[in-house]
Amino acid sequence: LLLDEWKFGAVLCHMVPFAQALSVHVSILTLTVIALERYRCIVFHLGRRLTWCSSLLIMAITWTMSAVLAAPLAIFRE
Repeated sequence: LLLDEWKFGAVLCHMVPFAQALSVHVSILTLTVIALERYRCIVFHLGRRLTWCSSLLIMAITWTMSAVLAAPLAIFRE
């Protein structure tokens, strides 16, 4: 089971660290967005709620930022 070499090819060698970093960044940014939304709901309780479109936009930004932050691990991996 423990080998001295990587048996899964160059593609997975680059993608595994990227996937790990991506999941960490998505988790952190998602928790941050949830905290900011809860704060906004408490402080501005009479304000407007998030619409479906703005929620989708926030999710897309979260995933895009996470992918950008994790990209160097896939690009500059030896």
